[in-house]
Amino acid sequence: MGFKRPFWAHQALEYVLALALLSHVLRVDDGLWPRLLAAGLLINVAVVDGPLGAFRLLTRKQHRVVDVVLAGGAVVLGVQWWIDLSTLTRVVVVGIGAMLAALIPITQWEPRVARRSRRTG
Repeated sequence: MGFKRPFWAHQALEYVLALALLSHVLRVDDGLWPRLLAAGLLINVAVVDGPLGAFRLLTRKQHRVVDVVLAGGAVVLGVQWWIDLSTLTRVVVVGIGAMLAALIPITQWEPRVARRSRRTG
């Protein structure tokens, strides 16, 4: 499958995506749904048990499931027609959903096994 990115890199990129979306939705008046998506992304990355997690409430497996739901939700939010969103918000939301969906399969989800200590002498 090739080289998988470490989980801390996944978390760092998710923080960037969440903060970018949050920054965008706080500047435009597109309603509640994009703001809920931004909050969901930020909360999801902050509560996982990874190296950059703040609260460590979810396992990595649970985090991955929520990632899939959020990525799918972002794409659906961006392409649906019944919620009135600006074109820029639609592009941003679909782009973030696509980036998150592309990040999921290239992440090393299992924690690294600690190396055995070397014995001298």
